[in-house]
Amino acid sequence: MRNTRPAIVVSTGRSGSTMLSNMVRLHPDLLSLSELFILLGDAAFPDGPIGGAQFWELLSRPSRAIHALQRSGVTFAELLYEPRPGGRFTPEAGIPPLMLTPLPHLVDDPEALFDEIGAWAAGLDERPIADQYRRLFEWLCQRLDRRVWIERSGASLPLVHVLARQFPEAGIVHLYRDGRECAMSMSRHDGFKLMAFRARPDLAPPGVQRQDGLLDRDAIARAVIPPEVSGQLWSEMVVAGVASLAELPADRVLSMSYEALTAAPGDELCRLAAFMCVEPDPAWLEAAAAIVRTRPPAWLALPEAEQRRLADACAAGMDLLYRPWP
Repeated sequence: MRNTRPAIVVSTGRSGSTMLSNMVRLHPDLLSLSELFILLGDAAFPDGPIGGAQFWELLSRPSRAIHALQRSGVTFAELLYEPRPGGRFTPEAGIPPLMLTPLPHLVDDPEALFDEIGAWAAGLDERPIADQYRRLFEWLCQRLDRRVWIERSGASLPLVHVLARQFPEAGIVHLYRDGRECAMSMSRHDGFKLMAFRARPDLAPPGVQRQDGLLDRDAIARAVIPPEVSGQLWSEMVVAGVASLAELPADRVLSMSYEALTAAPGDELCRLAAFMCVEPDPAWLEAAAAIVRTRPPAWLALPEAEQRRLADACAAGMDLLYRPWP
């Protein structure tokens, strides 16, 4: 058996990375960690060594930001945990980061696995945070009979320098997509609408921030974000992210486009398997390819003037990723 290499997938978001996680999850050797680091937010990498109790608190304490969103009725398809009346975790009380996506993505009974991890973490001695994550990932690999981990969080490209430094043994997979299509999707996604409001406060509808500190879900849903605004945000993420990727050794980075992944999933997944030093299991390739769903480019339905504004907004990022591009 060859030595495997763990990997971290980075992207701007709305680039097909959730689809990639769903593909990866089907591989018998790969532990697919979905949305872990992004759900932990700014608390993901504390300074100094931490013990088991602190590590478990990090993994299990509901995020203030996501708790506020869910109490406001704002949620995203990427959040997989389904609260039920009288259930253990609710939006009102707060849902632990591990339960929002990572564990429901892995197993059918995420609450039982959550409890197992809590009992295991209690016995950990103090280590730097990256070492604690490695211990968790190795434990999960053993528990779920996998060989190597791959983490993927949407909109993680701005964190690539942090992730690469914390996990020098990991390969970095950059998944990217035509910025015009990313921008169209971002402009309709509530999470990216909130990002646009921070960049352009004038786009936030009146009263979106209620006096009780919660958000007006309906106001967010009704808000219209011009695609070129999202395109500018996408381009800024790409320019900064590509600069960080360029600082890494070339053999540590695997670039994958959404367009290639959907057009020839078998070929692209074979590249990923080789990058991580696992076998491209034929049954996996067939099952993963069946996940692919494509649709006509949404940006082409815009009026010509809006298409031009969107293209101009995306130009800096597109020049780095696609040459030539129409």
